[in-house]
Amino acid sequence: MIVTLIQWQQKKLRRKEKHRRFNLSDESESSSGQFIINDINRADRNKKWCPEPNIDIFPSYSAIPKTTRDGPFSFIENLELINKYYDTDKKCAVLGFPYRGISFHMALQGPKHSQGLTEEEKATMKRIITMTPRPKHVTESVREFHVQRMKRKYVAIHWRYNDDDWANHCKGNHGNPRACQQILEVMHDAGRLGKAFVNFLGKVKSKLGIEVMYIAAPPDEMEMLERVKIEILKDMPTVEIFLSQQLLPFLDERFQSQGCTNYQENRFEILSLAEMELCAKSEIFLRSSGSSWSMNINLERVIAEKDAYDLQNLDLLKDY
Repeated sequence: MIVTLIQWQQKKLRRKEKHRRFNLSDESESSSGQFIINDINRADRNKKWCPEPNIDIFPSYSAIPKTTRDGPFSFIENLELINKYYDTDKKCAVLGFPYRGISFHMALQGPKHSQGLTEEEKATMKRIITMTPRPKHVTESVREFHVQRMKRKYVAIHWRYNDDDWANHCKGNHGNPRACQQILEVMHDAGRLGKAFVNFLGKVKSKLGIEVMYIAAPPDEMEMLERVKIEILKDMPTVEIFLSQQLLPFLDERFQSQGCTNYQENRFEILSLAEMELCAKSEIFLRSSGSSWSMNINLERVIAEKDAYDLQNLDLLKDY
């Protein structure tokens, strides 16, 4: 029924171009879903370029309407329109990178999200999300990490804020001004953040008896969050705080012990998926403002009816 551009493969190749120079040709073969690049000279080899796959793609880039500058239409909610443009009788059709193609957040209940959608369309979107979980090797790894290391119920927070990406986004006037101001004031202040986290964890412990938190954050924020962790433990020594510094070595050992030869090149993608799984399965999830990563988890939790106590992480900072 539906296929689309295999953007994830192209994105992966573009990342590799930053680290080495490719000599690419139009003659590319695919094996097990991966491109094999023939090594010949190209006059424009210094430009970002991806080989054309030898599979049929629907629709062609020129055939679809543009709703963003220099980009294909995105965030459409009309399933008839989707079927019109992504129409094929070929078998094994795949919808790649659906986040940019379908407004899955429109399936959420409430007047701001569901206007213009039929109940059938909302139900279809929910079924798609329910039937497309993270890979089994990721869910099993997270289950083992929880059983072996965390051992108890936990809350999770997505702390998306870092200097390299998020702060630059704010400084370029692309972010939510209120959110930017709140975060920029405290993102390097371990003392203030520690107090905000302690206040939240105190309420969670009192209400739900939970003393475990996982913080999902960019790798370059680990040093700062370790200082925040120290501040939390000063006031709440029985609390356990987990970061990717505990999760990533666990994943390394698990996948390498199983002989996964391509693990290293996908290491941080697997970490991100594992952190998404941890956040999705938490008792409470505190999402980051303006983050598509957080938005997808929030959507998943709403559909699973696990969002009763969920908040934006900005709510922690109201008094700090």
